[in-house]
Amino acid sequence: MNALYFLFSAVIVVISAAMLLTERLRLWKYLLMMAYIFFISYTASIWGQIMGVPAIAGISFLVMILSKEYKVENACFACIGYLINVTINNLLCLAVVEILKIPLVEFEQTYWFPFCLFYTFLLLLAAKLLRYIIYDKINLIGYINNIQKPVRYGLFANMLLYGIIFFVNVASGQKAGYRAAVLRLNCILFLICMIVSGFLIVITVSSMKSIEQKKAEERQREITENYIKTMEQITEELRAFKHDYKNILVY
Repeated sequence: MNALYFLFSAVIVVISAAMLLTERLRLWKYLLMMAYIFFISYTASIWGQIMGVPAIAGISFLVMILSKEYKVENACFACIGYLINVTINNLLCLAVVEILKIPLVEFEQTYWFPFCLFYTFLLLLAAKLLRYIIYDKINLIGYINNIQKPVRYGLFANMLLYGIIFFVNVASGQKAGYRAAVLRLNCILFLICMIVSGFLIVITVSSMKSIEQKKAEERQREITENYIKTMEQITEELRAFKHDYKNILVY
């Protein structure tokens, strides 16, 4: 059971970390990330949910190393995907406790396998939907190209910090026994973090886009001014030529 549970954990984490990436990784890279998360899941069974901190940090840096392009951006997307995974998981856990009235510990022991199957399927659907929105509808790549490197590193650090806060909070919730009040608080905090992070990303991208647009307008203005100056110079040369030509005809 434990090995299968750890395998499901690895699959779920890798799906969440990879679902927003700008590129499709090779199979061996996914397997490498799964092996890392499998090991982290095993250690988490001993030391608790606090192992989520090295999990999110490690998977982010693995994505950064394994990506061919947009390394920092993909590391940031891995953090975001991981945090989406944690948020959805906590919302479902809250639903189990509040709606089904089943203690979470009992639910994990009794229904962990069908829950893992359902959750994996749900995460795959979420990944497909999110990729369709951000790459097909919004064309995120076009916005990424306008973001300067310092801003990219800042966003990555922000998401990584949120991830660490998430798992410290989850670990505290585990020690508190996953009571409904704790799960509710976690969900609220996670949603606030996601909203703030999303707002920060939108503002940053919009700002970068505005700066690039102003630069493009400035370049266009310079081109127009140079064109006007060139035309004026040509006009003056034509006038001088006509004047000289008339003088030649007179003589």
